[in-house]
Amino acid sequence: MDTAIETASSAQFDPALRGLRFLWIELTRKCNLNCVHCYADSGPLEPLFRVMQLADWKLVLEQSFELGCRSVQFIGGEPAIHPHLIDLMQYSRALGYEFVEVFTNGTVLSEELRNAVRSLRVSLAFSIYSHKTCIHDAITLGEGSWLKTIESITWAVREGVDISVSIIEMNQNASTISATRDFIAGMGVAHIGIDRVLGVGRGATVKNGNKDTEPLDELCGNCWKGKLCVTSGGDLLPCVFARFWPVGMAANGIHAALEGNRLLAFRSIMRAKCLDRNRGL
Repeated sequence: MDTAIETASSAQFDPALRGLRFLWIELTRKCNLNCVHCYADSGPLEPLFRVMQLADWKLVLEQSFELGCRSVQFIGGEPAIHPHLIDLMQYSRALGYEFVEVFTNGTVLSEELRNAVRSLRVSLAFSIYSHKTCIHDAITLGEGSWLKTIESITWAVREGVDISVSIIEMNQNASTISATRDFIAGMGVAHIGIDRVLGVGRGATVKNGNKDTEPLDELCGNCWKGKLCVTSGGDLLPCVFARFWPVGMAANGIHAALEGNRLLAFRSIMRAKCLDRNRGL
């Protein structure tokens, strides 16, 4: 903690480390799938609700917008199973958020949610692990999940929804990454990213076995650029993957976290790590 305070003190007057430009809303840790690498340890046995209720989420959106945030992504667990997702999508647009996105596994998109996505011009982000059904389903631990996700992507492309697809590379699918990318591109998806497994949550076992790693080294580093996550338990995190570095509680307000030493220290450290990586250090 002393090191964090010292780091924050030296960075507190740097405007590049302040502000809020991108907000993650982690609606629930409950998920209908149980992916082997899940950073949040989400799964079917997690409760749908924890601390945050609809009024709490709306207050977070209001406070974040007032602080200049214009981009929000709803995540989970699986956000599509949360009963207030559509309400919060609508509220985000009513407040004036310019970018609203739902990161979903695509297996439980109801007709009501699809209609809301279209009418509200909400973006969708998906994860696909392989063009091969058996590999994808072995990673999600959900039989039939590949077919449902592909159907949702096909629907989104057909309807002109703004979408992106992420392919997470791990030992189970490493040999199929190139073919999977070609397969997704052939479906008409323009935005395709290939990411590595991070040693966070269940991903730590998938990536490292029982070896201990430095948590900060697992992060890509870009989370220093005005980002914040609010979990269903009301915790404020500087990044969805930085669950080991809480920076406040939603009950105390977004502004308090943005001005706090914990967040400033995290952003300062991560920016330095990014600069070192870019220099090849």
